[in-house]
Amino acid sequence: MNTESLLEQARLGCPAAIATLINRTLSKRGARARAKVRSGQFEILLEAPSTPKQQPTVEWLVKGLSNLSVSGFETVTIYGRAQGQTQPDWQQTVPLVSFTAPIPPNETPPDETPPNETETPAVDPAPDLTQYCFVRNLSLLTIELLAPTSEIAQLVNDFHALSPAEKLSVLPGLDLAFRSPEKVTTDGLSPNPQVWLQQLLEIEPSSARKASIWLSRYCHNPEATVEQVSRVLTKA
Repeated sequence: MNTESLLEQARLGCPAAIATLINRTLSKRGARARAKVRSGQFEILLEAPSTPKQQPTVEWLVKGLSNLSVSGFETVTIYGRAQGQTQPDWQQTVPLVSFTAPIPPNETPPDETPPNETETPAVDPAPDLTQYCFVRNLSLLTIELLAPTSEIAQLVNDFHALSPAEKLSVLPGLDLAFRSPEKVTTDGLSPNPQVWLQQLLEIEPSSARKASIWLSRYCHNPEATVEQVSRVLTKA
């Protein structure tokens, strides 16, 4: 999906599109953002190799978000934590101001370590994804493989950022997406998985094969796979 399409989705309040725009900068530093709407509230979870410092991080995100005319939300709650942790170290709710330009691609988020201020957002239970596999050779689920490309790593990372319900809405159609992408439509999906699936459908056929392997590995062992792709994004 091109930048113009992503911006349009982001302005409509699509968390996946907003996270994708933010991650275009964050992924260069091994960090990532996840966005979701919970109980009508817009939330962003920012993870970095070390816990991001609260105030500079919030200011950076608000500056980026303020460049979008996001509809439907008056505030955003931002959470920060170190990668590998299950609980955020801090959270802050700030007004969501609307302007009309894309998120600045060259501005860099701060990476200092802040003090701990824990208050935890609700976490949806992780679904059992082991029934989903898109490769015939099951040894590919567990054997040691060469690291994926940054494109595939980002795709898996973005899938990981979807909510459990969003994952389950898109997974049943992935087998067809890998075999006959021209027959797949994103109609009927909510905005987050719709944006993600469109990105999958637009990758090159050679990359689609690798994506099928790494998404299968994710369904087999999410934690181990996320750890592997995070290392790739850290080096990118």
